[in-house]
Amino acid sequence: MVSDCRAFEEAYGREMPPALKALYDDGELLSGVPLRIVLPGRQWVVEIQYFRRATQLVAEDVARQRFAFAVNSDGFDMLVDLNEPDLPVLQREFGDVDHLDFTLVEFLAAARLRAVR
Repeated sequence: MVSDCRAFEEAYGREMPPALKALYDDGELLSGVPLRIVLPGRQWVVEIQYFRRATQLVAEDVARQRFAFAVNSDGFDMLVDLNEPDLPVLQREFGDVDHLDFTLVEFLAAARLRAVR
């Protein structure tokens, strides 16, 4: 993980945010895919097909200070917006990037407590 953090820091010019580091430090979560996450207060679930490696950097995302951390069950990238302190989660679908209604911290909390396989 140290080399992954170093690659992130070199590419983005900043430390990996704590929530993102917590994701990549959670080996059980990373290996538990495919994964269905129920987010409290939402009427939908997040389905993760796989998590991307921390070193799988996309040049456009680096330039826009976004980071793709997973691919959902529809095959679309899930990203975080590094420009925002609460790391809102985004989805890239056919080139368009839309905000989803949760943050990475909320995602991690729900994943730890409410994972459904």
